[in-house]
Amino acid sequence: MLRSSIETFDLATRQSRVVWQTEALLEAPNWSPCGRYLLLNSEGLIYRLPIDGSMRPELVDTGFAQQCNNDHGISADGSLIAISDKAEYGQSASTCSRLPVASRGW
Repeated sequence: MLRSSIETFDLATRQSRVVWQTEALLEAPNWSPCGRYLLLNSEGLIYRLPIDGSMRPELVDTGFAQQCNNDHGISADGSLIAISDKAEYGQSASTCSRLPVASRGW
């Protein structure tokens, strides 16, 4: 059984805290500039996970991009997310896209 655990680690206290656990494969968590959520990848989709444990990961609407890989991130000002996806060209190549965060509802 596969199990993924998203945890934070406080360098000052040397304590870790589990934010989310699941049987699904979760990959490549990236911190938001505000520090309130992570973006992560699972089965070709991008999810937003609040780190306060208040809710489950929520699917990010990436439009046509339904085969995202582990290459994603958030701009320094938090206004854009960048994704890498294979949907447009199949498994042979990836395209990079920028998506506005404002249209994602967060």
